[in-house]
Amino acid sequence: MKLREFTSKRVERFSEPAISLYLSNGEVRFSTQLVDKLNIQINSRVQFFQDEHSPQDWYLKVNCSRGFKIRQKPDGRLLFSNKPLVNAIFDSLKLKKGDKPIVPVSTERDLTNDTYALITHTIL
Repeated sequence: MKLREFTSKRVERFSEPAISLYLSNGEVRFSTQLVDKLNIQINSRVQFFQDEHSPQDWYLKVNCSRGFKIRQKPDGRLLFSNKPLVNAIFDSLKLKKGDKPIVPVSTERDLTNDTYALITHTIL
């Protein structure tokens, strides 16, 4: 038997590099694993790109001069908010209004366009 402990300490929902999306407030939250692997920091900027030929395919660019500015919640989580972006991702993936998806992110950088792929076909 292997027991998983639950305490009053915040339980990490992620087991791999990922983002979580919240339609109600437009938040995009970054897992600790993703933050560590891609060196995402407070005040760094991230951009998202959608493949026009395959709209369900999304990509993330980190530490760029343009994009969404990362901030930190009081509990330490890193995130940014942008409702139009989250709405576009929800629409392209045909997600429902009440869904709170966790989207794994590849940590292998695409050298052609300096991005990381969101692995949308394995949404948790």
